Amino acid sequence: MNLKAYLFSLRHYILFSSLVFIFAILNGYFIARNLPVHTKEILETFKEFLEPITEMNPFKQLLIVFLNNALTTFSALLFGTILGIFPFLCLLVNGGILGALTFLSCQSLSLSVFLMGILPHGIIEIPVLVVCCSSGMKIGKEVGTRLFTKRGKIKEEFLLSFTFFLRVLLPLLFLAAVIEVFITSYIINLTR
Repeated sequence: MNLKAYLFSLRHYILFSSLVFIFAILNGYFIARNLPVHTKEILETFKEFLEPITEMNPFKQLLIVFLNNALTTFSALLFGTILGIFPFLCLLVNGGILGALTFLSCQSLSLSVFLMGILPHGIIEIPVLVVCCSSGMKIGKEVGTRLFTKRGKIKEEFLLSFTFFLRVLLPLLFLAAVIEVFITSYIINLTR
């Protein structure tokens, strides 16, 4: 199966993953709106954890951002073998964080400033996350099929997913990391 055909085979999973991600964003937004103090405390802790990274030189930042995103997305693919549960949770958590950040950013900044800080790299990073989680869910479906009917093609599906990850998604994640470190940070500094 070529890479375009593989991506086409994921179309239903991509649709489902996209809907889960959108739901998670909305859910995160409304939770943050209803519990702003609690959400702000959680995000402040998260910010403190990330602060040492922001003080590194850009090339170290690039390496850390790339490795973090690569590890997260690959984990969604790899642990999809547990009946697709981890990719589903990965979408919920990442979407929830994005929704909470949207609410809190709109309280202190304008929506346009927030979007300028997310869109340059997010336009690549978010679809990669969705596709990776879709691959993980498809692997999970094959595991379920094997468990209940003895007919799932787990090895074949995992090899296709892994090949697609290495040849398409990983380079896109590297591009997103370059944009995040060198372009998004520049745009954010301009708005300060």
